Amino acid sequence: MKQNVKYKLTKIKKQNELINTENTLYLKTRKEQKGITLIALVITIIVLLILAGVSIATLTGENGILNRAKDASKKTQFASEKEAIEFIMSDIKTSLMIGEEIPKSKYLGKALSKRTLGNTTQWGVVTVDGKNYTNGWYLLEKGNEIEGYGEVKQSWLINYDTGEIIGLEEGKYSKLSAEDIENQVAKENLIFNLDSNLIDMAKNENGDVTKNSFENLLDENSQLVNFNWNGTTSGVTKTSFKFDGIDDYAKVKYDNKDKKELIKNNGFTFEFYGKWKYGSLITGEGSIENSFGRGGLFNFGNENPVNLTDMGIRCLLQYSDNDEKYFTWSGDWGNGGTNDPKFVSDYTEEGTRHAVKLPLNDTISKNIDKNEDIFLTFSINTSESIDVNGVDYYISGLYENGKKIIEAKYSKSAWDAFLDSPGWKDSSLFQIGRVMAVSNGHWAYSTLDVYALRLYNKGLSDGDIMKSYDDTVAAHNKLVADSTN
Repeated sequence: MKQNVKYKLTKIKKQNELINTENTLYLKTRKEQKGITLIALVITIIVLLILAGVSIATLTGENGILNRAKDASKKTQFASEKEAIEFIMSDIKTSLMIGEEIPKSKYLGKALSKRTLGNTTQWGVVTVDGKNYTNGWYLLEKGNEIEGYGEVKQSWLINYDTGEIIGLEEGKYSKLSAEDIENQVAKENLIFNLDSNLIDMAKNENGDVTKNSFENLLDENSQLVNFNWNGTTSGVTKTSFKFDGIDDYAKVKYDNKDKKELIKNNGFTFEFYGKWKYGSLITGEGSIENSFGRGGLFNFGNENPVNLTDMGIRCLLQYSDNDEKYFTWSGDWGNGGTNDPKFVSDYTEEGTRHAVKLPLNDTISKNIDKNEDIFLTFSINTSESIDVNGVDYYISGLYENGKKIIEAKYSKSAWDAFLDSPGWKDSSLFQIGRVMAVSNGHWAYSTLDVYALRLYNKGLSDGDIMKSYDDTVAAHNKLVADSTN
């Protein structure tokens, strides 16, 4: 019995030892397996990261799938837009060949042109890699529509004469036009603009303005007449246009009939900033005489004026015998209708129906005498009239430094007669520095330092006139500061 028990105990012990040995081996194996599993996991993660990096690089790298897809899409878009432009261009050429008239709206883009003395309000230039594109080129900007195609996704330069089409990459070209100039009110209403920006564009590589450098801003429509470029009284300096008051004047042809016609219904605004005093009077025979106290400043009239009725819009400075000073403007210098009250305006000059003499205050008069700066604005609004005792009038105003100093009624009948005059109907020439005065064929000149001189085809509001004053003075001050650095 005891032997059996001992045998069983021994057997159980051996079984336990065997079990313990198996457990030890199992645990050891588990530990080894666990270690292998962690290593495998780490290796797997590393492999996955490497594969992911390769995949991301393949997708997003410089030559990745996504970039190649974008490039392919861009090239397809480029080719599609260019084909649409070529189709329009071909259509225009075909129409021209068979003698059809092409409306401006048919041309894609906005016409570019060089800024010159003869083109002060409609200019535009695009620069690519240092090369300027102006006359003959059109700019079709991103976002504009091509009829029958849709919106273009990039900007284009188009030349209908040569057939050239240039795609413009964003950020790799620059554009500057009259519309882009900051600090200029009523840009769409400007029809003549002589200002500091034009002087800036005339500077040579040394920052100076010379006869040769300014000639780059002259064209077939503009001319500086009798300027001797002596550097002190005649020519263009870093800060102003100088007229000697003897025989200097500038003339600019103007043929934009649409913009001119707006004056009929909107009136006009004239601005002058600079120094101004009267100069000489040259008679019809060519001799130089005393100016009779008249200094011609600006005229928009007939290209070949013969007499005063050809002068159109005319602005001049007048002195009386007792040295009182007046800003005088007129349309047709006609004498008819002066006995009819409906032709008489406030401050109408005696013996005329169109000339209005607005007295200048003491401040302006003293500045003129001391040859100091003045800023004068004259504006007449013909978009609406007022009735005074059965007579229709338009409201006009004279401003000093942007502030109104005189408000005056101007006869609607006189305005209508002016619009019917040959001076207005045939007006196609700006003249700066002189006007016909005293009698037919006599020209009154002014001694001038012109910082800015503008004509708008609209009677500007008081707010716009003040803003234009502030902005113009600021721009000129900057020009002066830059010229001294």
